[in-house]
Amino acid sequence: MDDKDFKRVLEDGEKLLAYFESDLTRDGRFGCSYLLVTDKRAVVCDVNLKVEVSVNLRDIRSVSVKDYIGNAELMVTLKDESVVILTRFSRALRKRFGDAGRLLENLAFLRRVRREQVYEEEEVTAKTGTLRSILRFVLPYKWVLAAGMVAGVCGIFLGLLPPYFMKMLIDDVILGHKEELLAQVILAIIATQATSSLLGVVRSYSLSYVSLKAMYSIRIHLFKHIMRFQPSILDRYEAGRLISRITDDVGRVNWFLSWGLEQLLRSSISLISVSAMILLLEPRLSLIALIPMPILGLGVFLFRRKAR
Repeated sequence: MDDKDFKRVLEDGEKLLAYFESDLTRDGRFGCSYLLVTDKRAVVCDVNLKVEVSVNLRDIRSVSVKDYIGNAELMVTLKDESVVILTRFSRALRKRFGDAGRLLENLAFLRRVRREQVYEEEEVTAKTGTLRSILRFVLPYKWVLAAGMVAGVCGIFLGLLPPYFMKMLIDDVILGHKEELLAQVILAIIATQATSSLLGVVRSYSLSYVSLKAMYSIRIHLFKHIMRFQPSILDRYEAGRLISRITDDVGRVNWFLSWGLEQLLRSSISLISVSAMILLLEPRLSLIALIPMPILGLGVFLFRRKAR
């Protein structure tokens, strides 16, 4: 079944976020049943899409998975202390329905989950929205970030000069017997390498400074946000899980700002500038260098599809 088959189970204006197929019925027999997670409810229906259980997300107090020998069940505790068994499944599906339980927790207590986030097929608007939310912590240090990015770009272009100097060394100095150019070429190579190293120091320091400052601001903001939760909500989550959000997840933001963003820009500019340099220096050699490109492109496409 797919999303269209479940439309008749949904209420007016209700949006399906995810569905999970079980290999057991609610009474523990072998058969097919479905757990539907919408923006309003958790719905369990049989193979004929007959609704067996419907629970409003706003009524959920906690979510848990109870393990048995050979099977397990997903249950929710409501605010009136009653317990509702949503679905039963074999141990082979334990991880999948564990994800379903965490999804229900997030919907009930922490945040609303968009359909694109559930399936990890986010639209461009969602991605840019996340990027904007991160970059707003960088704005106070925008000039330092700009200095680091400019230093990185200049370093890329300086890295393109040594091949040109080597061309002069071979064609003009050695083959052309212009010994007077030898000192100039050597000095140019030394100056290029020294300047490139200096720009690398500026780039590394600037980006590290900005990423650490932004990471500190994000952690403070996230900690204050968690402290605004009701104590009853905090009691239901392990301390390690909350600390992981503040440390590990924010650490990935630090990696993105200090390495990922800069590396993306450097790789893009390097690809364009190196291609242009090869075309200018030796067009025939550039055609030979482009021969593997279709194979590489096909490999990236197949790997990306397999990874997703």
